Amino acid sequence: MPGYRRSHRRKIRSLPEVPLERLQQGEGGERTLQDWLDRSRLAYLFLDQTPVTIPAHHRANIKRPDFLVAVDALVTVAVDAKAKAFIDGHFVLDASERRRLDGFESHFGIPVWYACFPPAEPGHCYLFRNARLSGSAVGYEPKTATLHVPLALGFPTQHFAVPFERLSRRPIGRHDASAISPLY
Repeated sequence: MPGYRRSHRRKIRSLPEVPLERLQQGEGGERTLQDWLDRSRLAYLFLDQTPVTIPAHHRANIKRPDFLVAVDALVTVAVDAKAKAFIDGHFVLDASERRRLDGFESHFGIPVWYACFPPAEPGHCYLFRNARLSGSAVGYEPKTATLHVPLALGFPTQHFAVPFERLSRRPIGRHDASAISPLY
């Protein structure tokens, strides 16, 4: 192939090491969400999180959610599971992650939700719509590049008691987050 030089290929960088405890906690959130979806008998896809599953030129702008969930015949939502403790009544997440999930939503037209399972509250889940996690209600910490989301922007539910699809009075797709109603 004329003009092609091997040196133009992007070199693979090694990934930073993540503490094993943090990986296990993240997998715990994914497993809890998967169990909830299984009990709800919804069709879903668990997405591979390896970096090579996104084209190199999009990696800085798109993050894969953990699951694609078919809520009804016409609506699919993306869900990113988190097993995180709240800090001072706030859901804290990496600003880059929120931005890249926003990129996923923009490119694919699929609404993105966070399902946060706080370890101190077994059986509880807080759902946050990614698109609502900006603006004056959300704090930003520049030193750590994190967002501090008040719990009031989320919707608490008991994932052992409520099937996932019953969380909405109408489909939770492109509608505003007020469509979600915690049912106890």
